[in-house]
Amino acid sequence: MSHDAIFPTSPNWYLSGVTDLSLRGDCFAFGAKNSVHLLNVSTRRVIGQLVGHKDRVTGVCFSKNGGLGDLLFSCSADRSVRQWNVDTHACLSMHNNIHKSDVLALSSSPLVAGIVASSDKEGRLVVWKTSTDEKASFVPLPQTGACSLGCAPFRNASGEGGVVAVGYMNGVVALVDMVSGQIIQKLSGHSDEIQALSWYSNRHAHYLASGSKDKTIRIWMFDMQGQFRKVFRTLQLPKPPANMSDQQKGRVWLTVTWAQRPDMEARQLDHAPSENTDMVSDAGADDDTLFLISSSHAGELLHWKVDPKQHTCKKFAANVHSRSIFNIHHMFSLPSGSGGSSSSSSSLASMGERVITISMDRLIVMWDVNTMKPVWRIPGLGGFVYSLDSSTNDPSRVAIACGDKTIRLWNPLSRSDPYESVQIWKGIQSKVTMICCHPSVDGVIAYGLEDGRVGLAHVPTLSTVTFQGGHKGTVYEVGWCTRKPSLVPPCVVSPLDADRAVAVPVDQDTSDAQGTPPPESPALESPTSDKSRKRSEPPSRGGKARSGKRQAASGINAPSTGGLYMYSCGEGIILEWPPDDSDSTGKNINIHIQERNPEYVATVQGASKRKFPSRTEFAWQPVND
Repeated sequence: MSHDAIFPTSPNWYLSGVTDLSLRGDCFAFGAKNSVHLLNVSTRRVIGQLVGHKDRVTGVCFSKNGGLGDLLFSCSADRSVRQWNVDTHACLSMHNNIHKSDVLALSSSPLVAGIVASSDKEGRLVVWKTSTDEKASFVPLPQTGACSLGCAPFRNASGEGGVVAVGYMNGVVALVDMVSGQIIQKLSGHSDEIQALSWYSNRHAHYLASGSKDKTIRIWMFDMQGQFRKVFRTLQLPKPPANMSDQQKGRVWLTVTWAQRPDMEARQLDHAPSENTDMVSDAGADDDTLFLISSSHAGELLHWKVDPKQHTCKKFAANVHSRSIFNIHHMFSLPSGSGGSSSSSSSLASMGERVITISMDRLIVMWDVNTMKPVWRIPGLGGFVYSLDSSTNDPSRVAIACGDKTIRLWNPLSRSDPYESVQIWKGIQSKVTMICCHPSVDGVIAYGLEDGRVGLAHVPTLSTVTFQGGHKGTVYEVGWCTRKPSLVPPCVVSPLDADRAVAVPVDQDTSDAQGTPPPESPALESPTSDKSRKRSEPPSRGGKARSGKRQAASGINAPSTGGLYMYSCGEGIILEWPPDDSDSTGKNINIHIQERNPEYVATVQGASKRKFPSRTEFAWQPVND
């Protein structure tokens, strides 16, 4: 069943093939946590979810044989490989007792229907013939993990089986016979982990592109019988931006895919040298011009043109992905009358040449290859949703507290983009467990974190300010209340029971009619005692107390809150926060209860000297006009 508006889970990270595109180009599948999500490329709607894996999905692959286009394979860290029917979302078969470690990659044969290869951390390769449920297990190269796979478009020497390219963590690429498990050819040259493998064939040769953590792309050339001929090209990534740190430079994930199409001679993409182009002259044989698309530093996407004498590199639009790109898929419109459903063919034909990418920034992006600009973006969630709230001024916008240390503001009713949203993450160092939109000031959101701290998010500037103090544990309630900064708000507590109470403000001044202060309260456990004060101090980090005024990530102070005070509940304590003072450590609300409710305090105290009950939630009585 499809959904008109659903905010999906983001694809998993640091995997060579956790996404795939169907042969028809209409369905994009990606592994997200323990399940596989199906996305209609034309409508941008999530059309299904494949549930069954017990651990993180690490690989997804559609059947590459045209007769089985409705089949999809997936593998997982639960050591299983599953076969799915995409239309019914049913798991047709599986194996989970051959791999002895996390499965990292899989690839289906383009020559023989229903054959899929999978590899794991220990270097084990399993070839599964799903039609007969036959399985063969090999360890072609021991003592290193096999992290990338790509079934070749040619058969083995006997013609009785296929060949699979295996990329290893030590930088070796091996061509393995899928029947005997023997290494046919070992391709050496990379010095670090193989992060992507992609095959392409033209009239007279087969080409294998490999992307490595060593920041190079190698193009290996084979004849039509599958015999290795030479290293056709070695491509080096352009220099990283000057403002990148050494740590960022070392986190490059280099994935690559072919961008060939039937009408390559008619391409309009200009690869003439420019300020956005790197060119390297290189003599070579008289072969066809090749096109590839790869990732690069800090979320950059590159388009490569490789011909016999030189290769050029052109960058796609900047500032789209902000972090490493993990997977890339190339697609182009179906020719008119090529078959398939009329609706699918017409919608895809209108797209032209496209690329789909996923990134650490949790975005799925479709690009127009000719304009080199994004067509649409789909944000994903990287953690559990702990809280939702909407503004009273604009109920159509939903604020989301997420376990991936972000706050999202989503407009699901947008007519132009069902995924219209903004993301706030700078300055947030823990899971966001609770949020509350300001009742009258647009763009101000109170939030609570798993580590006990609270703060304010300012949507227009995408900035945050976190208060100095905090609870000892998770914050599970935040809210707003009107009060004058110079007054202490009177509170009453409805005694629901001895262990659970709700604090409610009363619409009256802190002094009586004669202006005298309230009577002193009986001495319960002092709210300002060392023990109580300790609970209001900021959580310790490595034994060092935080000091100095905390400001928003953009350098501004806390946003204006119209005189409203913020309240938070965590670890049984309710704290009050003056929003204009980010240096505050929070004031325990038990102080107000003791000052304004002496009779209740005496009742709670009783003869047994009982302490204040733990608080689980709070609600405020509306002020009477």
